[in-house]
Amino acid sequence: AVLTPRLDAYFRHDDDDDDNGVTAKKKASFPLAAYFSDALFDGSETSSEVVAVARAAWAHVRRIFDEVATYRPFELLRGHKQRVDHLLTHQARVVAVTCVRAALARRDLLDLRFRYDTLLVEEASQILEIETFIPMVLQEPHQAAADDDDDDE
Repeated sequence: AVLTPRLDAYFRHDDDDDDNGVTAKKKASFPLAAYFSDALFDGSETSSEVVAVARAAWAHVRRIFDEVATYRPFELLRGHKQRVDHLLTHQARVVAVTCVRAALARRDLLDLRFRYDTLLVEEASQILEIETFIPMVLQEPHQAAADDDDDDE
């Protein structure tokens, strides 16, 4: 909240004057210069080059902020189950579960609005055909249809 206004003000005063005094002033007034060390502006001779380097540095810091924001729920979710549920519904790309475990956890997964795009039944030779439906009903039919409609837009 403090950094963004300072950087906006820095970039708002984007002088195209290539005077060495202006370039030195741009280098000295960059709010993140201390974080990146003195080597940040090495090789930047003009004011526009300094601003380009400053924009790249700010983009790097923004990526760090975005990554830290993904960890924010873990500060708020105190319980182990809450954290696991968050990971399952927001971060997981592959979820491996047996048909028996899927049947036992079905209600919990429905409550979480757990959804998947692809289902792979690895133990197909060991179970009855009817048992393969167990993981298929882990999401509500209307939920899957609504998700398909969202993908079409």
